[in-house]
Amino acid sequence: MNYDVGIIYFMSVGVFFNIILSVPKSLLYLSSKYYFISISLIISELITLGVIYISYTTDSALLLSLKFLTIPFFTFIFFYIYCYKISGVSYSISKDFSGVYSIIDFMKNSFGFNCLNYLSRNLDNLLMVRFFDAFTLGIYEKSYSLMKYPIQLLTSAVSPAIQPSLALNGFDVGFANKCYNIIFDNLIYVGFITSVFIQLNAEIIVRIILGETWIDVAPVISILSISLPIQIVTSFNGGFWNSADKSNLQFRVSLVNFCIFIPILFISFFYFDKMMDVVFVISFLLIVTCSYACVQIRYKLFDISKVETLFKLIYRYLFFIFISYLVLMHVESGLLVLFISIILFSCLFIFWLYRMNLELKKLRD
Repeated sequence: MNYDVGIIYFMSVGVFFNIILSVPKSLLYLSSKYYFISISLIISELITLGVIYISYTTDSALLLSLKFLTIPFFTFIFFYIYCYKISGVSYSISKDFSGVYSIIDFMKNSFGFNCLNYLSRNLDNLLMVRFFDAFTLGIYEKSYSLMKYPIQLLTSAVSPAIQPSLALNGFDVGFANKCYNIIFDNLIYVGFITSVFIQLNAEIIVRIILGETWIDVAPVISILSISLPIQIVTSFNGGFWNSADKSNLQFRVSLVNFCIFIPILFISFFYFDKMMDVVFVISFLLIVTCSYACVQIRYKLFDISKVETLFKLIYRYLFFIFISYLVLMHVESGLLVLFISIILFSCLFIFWLYRMNLELKKLRD
């Protein structure tokens, strides 16, 4: 009992530092101190690695809880010292909640959006256990996690910079529209080539990352990756909604998507008795809901016709499906194909990101 309490104590303290870390972190993003943020996170990870090495034990749960404590703790120290050096303002305990009242509407909308998004993204796991079994849940959860890696890689690098950059001197609709179009036009192709790469090499990717035991993950991740392009594009929507101070519209869009996603998800679990059929439905729902979010943000913020956005999405997705079909029908997976596809994927990936960076740089100048 005392052992479990100790682990919970470590993790609860880590949660505390993660919460208070949000204040200096937001100030640093607002000041465009992205380099310092990255260096601080790297140093915190290295210090954590050293602490774990010094206090090494065979108990993996204890080491994991130690990681949850040390990373936010040292990151908070670095952020706090730097913010105090810049602004001269230090933390203090106060009964003054005027600062909270000024952002209460934003907090409510943001909290509502996060709750709806969390429920719609995690209810499928609960239903997998309810209608199938724990093994099926493990297969699906591993597949979904692998599919999300490219999204997390891109959003963690770009998303934090969007809101402070757009809101620093007031939200300029024209400038924001150009930024969004650059991100949309380039990252959707990054998503396409990533999806084709995953579908072509799914079995080898699973064997390398997860091992032979999880080979059943391969067909599931191939289906889920179809929704990857539109998910990558819409993963940046939050920064644009917030910089325009339209968190209420973001919440409404998420509410509509929730009302679409959840009922159809329940129906699919009741109607189908095979996991792969349900996965097809989930992938389709992700495409539909993310497309709706894309249509709405372009219409609400930039007054771009819904028909125009839909047409742009549909013809690009049809082109993507056609290319995927040609590749999968005429190319057999193997080590040579993996090697060649890695080279092609890397070249195309770097090209689209370089092109996006070049266009954004020209826009800033």
